[in-house]
Amino acid sequence: MSNVAEFNKVMDATEFFRDGKPTANVLTRNEVLDPRSEKHFKYKTAMAEGKLGASAIFELSGSPCIYFKHLADTVPTDRQLTTIRGLAWNHGLAPMLWVVTPAAVRIYNCYSKPRTDNDKEHEQHLIRSVDDIAGICDMNEELLDERAKQYGIEFATTDYKEHLARDDIDISNN
Repeated sequence: MSNVAEFNKVMDATEFFRDGKPTANVLTRNEVLDPRSEKHFKYKTAMAEGKLGASAIFELSGSPCIYFKHLADTVPTDRQLTTIRGLAWNHGLAPMLWVVTPAAVRIYNCYSKPRTDNDKEHEQHLIRSVDDIAGICDMNEELLDERAKQYGIEFATTDYKEHLARDDIDISNN
């Protein structure tokens, strides 16, 4: 599965996207960075690489509520997360930031001013991290082994019945 597909899967699961397409009130980077877009001026710095580089923005009543930042193939460092959260705060419009990686979704409060002297500062503003992966299942053994090693997942199997029989599996996504 491609990195964009993984991001779209998270967005679909949380109903910000439907079948890989943004729902009403969700603005994508391509849409906003188009100079003809009515939202271009308002959000171009939030979406631009080298700035926050948001992948999508959710608006409610014309005001931004959530910045979505997709980090494709990375397990971000504390410094990266602190920097990203600081950039979201600095933009000053959306009160919430979701950082989506292949292994986790981290949800941050963007109200309080960041301190730049602490690499782990982002942890003080973390609302929730959805990264409890009890196990993974995939028919592709090579990909299965690669993901298990990359994200430190102890239980990995190609047998979906074995996967679903575990007591610690709450959600299974095909």
